[in-house]
Amino acid sequence: MPKDSWDIFEIIAKLASGILIPVVIFVLGLMFRRQKDRNDAEQRTADRLATLLKHLASDNDRERLLAVKVVQHLANNGQLPAELTPALATIAITDEHSGSIAADILGASTSSPKLQEKVFATDVLEPLMSDFDTGFKALKEYFSTGSFEPVEEMAQANMRARDLLVSKAQFIPQALLSDANKLVVHYDNWLSGFRKTLTQMKEIPGKADPFAYIAAPAYPFPSESQIAFRNAYKKYQEAEDRG
Repeated sequence: MPKDSWDIFEIIAKLASGILIPVVIFVLGLMFRRQKDRNDAEQRTADRLATLLKHLASDNDRERLLAVKVVQHLANNGQLPAELTPALATIAITDEHSGSIAADILGASTSSPKLQEKVFATDVLEPLMSDFDTGFKALKEYFSTGSFEPVEEMAQANMRARDLLVSKAQFIPQALLSDANKLVVHYDNWLSGFRKTLTQMKEIPGKADPFAYIAAPAYPFPSESQIAFRNAYKKYQEAEDRG
């Protein structure tokens, strides 16, 4: 390339750099601001979620109810965060003051009824039937032996069933939420009485040792709720056989 051509190239390069550098700085600055705005928005959303979750878990009935009402407003406007679903499900099962509202929100927000039905059958009904059967078998054995081992087995089955109903509450159909609540209340009181009995003993009894079984007389086992879940499982099995 002739010398004068190099001179022209250098002039053009200097002009181009003088133009491009400010452009690059502007573009990078714009990208940074947009990223910062996104980060700020995400942080605000996270803060709001944390505040809502705090109020949903409050021991104050009125505060919890107001939080559920806020969540209901979000749901009605198509803004329900998925992160709130487990908290709503727990409230629907365990809260006598706000449970019905939480159940309505969950019912309205179900996006795939068929998927929910499948998860309910496999992740809730199947293990729950096993816990029901284990509990009743242990109770029958206790009436025969009066020993600690079957009561311990019953306690484990009751705890599994209770935790299952609460942790998977978002998959339980609305028609069964009331029955789930009755079962959870019973299990909570039964397990409370069981633990209280153990703490009053000097040492944990052996499996064959006699044990004074303490039920929760104010909360008898809700047989009708257990039957409702068994009927739901029977319908699922019949549908599977037809399919």
